[in-house]
Amino acid sequence: MFSIKKLVNFMYSKVFFLYQPKFYYGELCAYEALLRGVFYEGSIIYYQELMSKHKKDLFFNYFIINKVISDLVKLNCSGIRKHPVSINISAKFISTLIDVGQLDLQKINSFNLKLEFNITEDEKINDFDVCNKNISLLSSFGISVSLVDFSAGISSLERLSYLNNIKFVKLDKSLTDNIENNPSQLFQLETIYRLIKEFKFEVIAKDVETQDAYYLLIQLGIGYFQGFKFGRPLLIP
Repeated sequence: MFSIKKLVNFMYSKVFFLYQPKFYYGELCAYEALLRGVFYEGSIIYYQELMSKHKKDLFFNYFIINKVISDLVKLNCSGIRKHPVSINISAKFISTLIDVGQLDLQKINSFNLKLEFNITEDEKINDFDVCNKNISLLSSFGISVSLVDFSAGISSLERLSYLNNIKFVKLDKSLTDNIENNPSQLFQLETIYRLIKEFKFEVIAKDVETQDAYYLLIQLGIGYFQGFKFGRPLLIP
């Protein structure tokens, strides 16, 4: 059988991760594994495009999850390993009953890895009942689930109402970009933030580029941040 690992190696000369730090009121609290691929001619492909190319392939999700686990175990990254590390997964993956036999649970337990799966907004969740069952299953293994790239659209709001036991909701950049110069956008964000908090989910703001925007978000009550302003992604040798 042509395995997903062989397929990925056939398409790309290298698949790797950068680890971007997350901060809680200025204190390092977690990392996100950012997927990257290198084509044989040397060009870089980013995780959004990689996930889009493979969004219908469930085994690609298992592949990248287990690759992050292997990285955390084998590489000299104990400083990262002691913090939660989030991994982006597709909506199709979380909407299909998870085959736990495909996950390297032994390494997760042996090395006390703290993992979080991020549901990306590149496609719709097909079955919220299955999704919530998966979230409960993953929770039993100590793996939390979050929703990323949350925007002001109807589909994003619908997800909030149907999902249970989500840990974080990461705001899309469109909600925070230039808010220091746009009072109506700030009001919209404040309304969305209060709605998310009604569901008892924590909120992460990403790609905040100015100090003024940072202060405004803190005043709203947002304490979790991620982006170049706070910490650049790390390449683990």
